[in-house]
Amino acid sequence: VAAVPAPAPAFSLASSQDGKPVKLADSTGKVRVVVFWASWSASFQQQAAMLEAMRKTHPELEVVGISSEAPAAINAFLQAKGLGFTSLVDDGSALTAYQKVGQGVPGYPTLFVIDKQGNVAQQHVGDVSQVTLETEINALR
Repeated sequence: VAAVPAPAPAFSLASSQDGKPVKLADSTGKVRVVVFWASWSASFQQQAAMLEAMRKTHPELEVVGISSEAPAAINAFLQAKGLGFTSLVDDGSALTAYQKVGQGVPGYPTLFVIDKQGNVAQQHVGDVSQVTLETEINALR
């Protein structure tokens, strides 16, 4: 767990689901979890189900996944795993911007917890427990 109080880099990326642009600022006022992921990551495959469950039990939480995979591959993964959180196609700009925050994005998954004001409050690389994430999110409500 790394505390990295810093402004979250803004982004505008295409949704894998419909191609429409989604901006981080669209969910200002909510606690957000931004996760950089890849479908081949065993850690993310386990984490994805936890993030989906948390999204359903915490309506004030916005989960945003960012992947550099092709939209068809992203959507196939989301459908196969029953995931409903927003997933965006990175053109490289978000990855580049977030490399400058905390530990950067050294691997997948890398998860950033962003407070209601748009600041990165926590960062996790690899596995993170639901208890840890719940505690961090509850502290930001």
